[in-house]
Amino acid sequence: MTLAPQLPSAPRAPVARAAARELRVLDVVPLPAWAIILGALGATAVAGALAVQSPVLGVAVIVAVALGLALAQRPVLLALVVVALVPITSGLRRGLGIPGLKVSEVLVVFGALVVLGFAAKALPGPRWRAWDWAALVYCLGTAAFGILNSALQQTMITGDDINTMLGPIQFLLLYRTVAAAFPTTALRVLAMRALILASIPVSLLAIAQMVGPAFFQNLAVSLSGTGIFITPGYDPVMRATSVFPMWHPLGGYLVVVSLLMVALLLKRDTTVLGTWWLVGTLGIACVSLVFTLTFTILGGLVLGVLVVGWAIKRLRLVLAWLVVGGAVGLIVFFPIIGERLAEQGQATRATPTAGDSLVPQTILYRWIVWSDQYLPALQGMWVTGYGPADPPGISWDHTESGYITLLLRGGIPLLVAGAAVVYLSWRAAKAFLRTADSAAEIALAASVMGIAAIAPVINFFFPYFTASGMPQPMWVVWGLLAAAVGARSAGDRRYAPAPVTH
Repeated sequence: MTLAPQLPSAPRAPVARAAARELRVLDVVPLPAWAIILGALGATAVAGALAVQSPVLGVAVIVAVALGLALAQRPVLLALVVVALVPITSGLRRGLGIPGLKVSEVLVVFGALVVLGFAAKALPGPRWRAWDWAALVYCLGTAAFGILNSALQQTMITGDDINTMLGPIQFLLLYRTVAAAFPTTALRVLAMRALILASIPVSLLAIAQMVGPAFFQNLAVSLSGTGIFITPGYDPVMRATSVFPMWHPLGGYLVVVSLLMVALLLKRDTTVLGTWWLVGTLGIACVSLVFTLTFTILGGLVLGVLVVGWAIKRLRLVLAWLVVGGAVGLIVFFPIIGERLAEQGQATRATPTAGDSLVPQTILYRWIVWSDQYLPALQGMWVTGYGPADPPGISWDHTESGYITLLLRGGIPLLVAGAAVVYLSWRAAKAFLRTADSAAEIALAASVMGIAAIAPVINFFFPYFTASGMPQPMWVVWGLLAAAVGARSAGDRRYAPAPVTH
C-alpha cells in the first residue's frame, strides 16, 4: 500500500519534477541537436589536425568523442564514471592523454556540464542548504582572493596560479554533480560501490611498487610524473605513491575510502559489496596505507575509525579490531616501520638537533619552515593572504600544512570558510544519522563524520584539503550525503499531512 494515491492533487510542475528524479543508470536524456552537431564538428576538426601527425591520434579523438556523446545522453552512468575515475586520476600528470589538461579535470567539467546543465530538468538535485553555501563561499573565495591578491601585489597571474584558483571550483562542481545524479538509495549504493572498487588497482599498484620488480615503480613515476624520489631534501626511505605524486595524497585518498568500508562492515551492510569483498578491499588498502609510511595519515585513520565506531555505536568492537589489527600490522611490517622510525630520529642539515630531540625530524623541519619562512611572510596579510603565488623569500615551496596553505590563499576568511564546510558536513551527517533507515546510508553518514573528525588534525602536517588525493573522494562522499539528505527532506515534504483549513 502506498500513500501517494491518498494525497490531494498537487500542482503539475512538482509532480513532473518528482517523477523526473527516478532515472536509472542507463536511461537516456537526449542531448540538444546543437550540442551533437558542435561535438561532431569539433571532433572532425581536431581529428583532422592530429591525423597529420599520427592517424592513431585522429582515430582516438573520434572514438573518445563518440564515447563522450554516448555517455552524455546517459547522465547517471556518466556520473558513476566520474565517481569511480576522478579520485584515482586526480594525481596523474598533466598532459597524460589530454594535452595541457588532467584527466580528472576533464571528467569533472564534462560531468557537471551534462548533469547540472543538459540533464538539469531530469536531475534537478537537492536544494541548497547552509552546507552548500559554505562550500560555494570557500570554492569561489579561493579564486576571488587570488585575483584580489594579484592586484594588491601587482603580480602577473601564471598558468599555475590559474590552476590553483580554479581547483576548489572543480570540487564544488564534483560535489553538486554527485548530489544531483544519485537521488535514490539504490543509485547511491551503486556510487559507493564504484568508489570502493576503483580503489583496488590503486592499492595493488602501491603494493607492487614496494614489493614487486622495478617496472611498477617506473610505472607509478610515469603515470604521476613525480620527481619526488630525486628531489633533494626528501628522506631516502622508499615509500608508496601509486598513481599520485606523493605518499601523502595516496594516504589521503585511501583513508576516505577505508573509512567508508569500515562503516559498511560495522553496519554489516551487503548491498554495496559482499562482506568478503569489503574485507579484501579494505585489507589491501590498509597495506597500502602502511607502505606510505606516513604516520600522520595512519594516526588519522585510527582516529577516524574510532569516530565511525562511536557514531554507529560499535566502539567496543572497533577497539578490539584496532588492538588486534595494530599488533598484527606491527609484527608483519616492523622492518619498514622500524626503518622509518630510525630515519625520523636522524639529524639532517635542516634539523641538526633532531638526534637529541624526542620530536620527529619531519615535524622539526616543518616548524623551521613555518617559523622561518611562511609565518613571517604572512605578517600584515592575515585578512587577504598573499597568493595564489608564494611570497618572496620562500625557499621551500611546500607549506607542509593545510592551514598555512589556506592562510596564504585567502587569509583568515578563507580558513574560516574551509572550517565551516567541514563543520557543516559533520552537522549534516550527525542529523541524518538519527533518521536514516538504510544501513548503507547510515554507514555513509558515519564515514562523513569520521572524515570531518580527522580533517582538522591531519591538515596540520600536509595540505590534504587542497592537494590531489583526499579532496576528490571526500567531496564525492559529501555529495552522496547531500543527495541522501535532500531525498529524505523531499520525502518528508511529499508525505507530510496537508494543513487543515476552515
